[in-house]
Amino acid sequence: MPPQNNYITKILSMPLVKNGLQNLIDKYYGIQLKEIKATAQSVNNITFPRVNEIKQDCINQLQLYERPKVLITKELQGINALALHIDKQPHILLSPKAAICLSDGELKFLIGHELGHIMQGNLVCHVANGLLQNVQKKADVLGVMLADMIEVPLKDWCRENEYRADIAGLMCCQDIEHVYSLMAKVTKSEQQSMAPSLMEIYKDHPMIANRLKRLEQYRFLNIHQHEN
Repeated sequence: MPPQNNYITKILSMPLVKNGLQNLIDKYYGIQLKEIKATAQSVNNITFPRVNEIKQDCINQLQLYERPKVLITKELQGINALALHIDKQPHILLSPKAAICLSDGELKFLIGHELGHIMQGNLVCHVANGLLQNVQKKADVLGVMLADMIEVPLKDWCRENEYRADIAGLMCCQDIEHVYSLMAKVTKSEQQSMAPSLMEIYKDHPMIANRLKRLEQYRFLNIHQHEN
């Protein structure tokens, strides 16, 4: 992990910082999140038995102590998922299309990825990062100059956390082919007009090609470790 990521991790892990970020999230997103919770369908054995079983399998596979609630919400479009805290409890939001159209293996990776974020304990930081997308909110939160200074390293930190969450997803689905098929459904192609590392500088999520490359490297190392 780059040195700046270690530094940001230490800063964002401080209780005072996390509480401050949570207050900002409540200010900008609190009402919206409560509305989502009120209108979403909760996943259980009756409403979405397949999704519920997959969630339980992933939790057991990752030996996760926290058992987040999973909600199906129309607020998420396409194939999408999001992990966050609502009323101080971890939740995973799933789009209806993801819940219905994905295979078991694909859904295991998607849910496992979000569980990976919960395991890392960085949900509040990822959501707060979204505040930096708006210039006016940058000024409210950090001041324009400080926001411009922190934005690039914070995005880099977010991408590294995405890579680690992908590993949790792979541990759940057990087969990288499920990841390939899911990514193909999410997007058919990526623009490669410049080097992937340059394209990512101002992105929160890694490019799919780089995510798959990291997972292949992880799988390769795991195979060789087991052989030895």
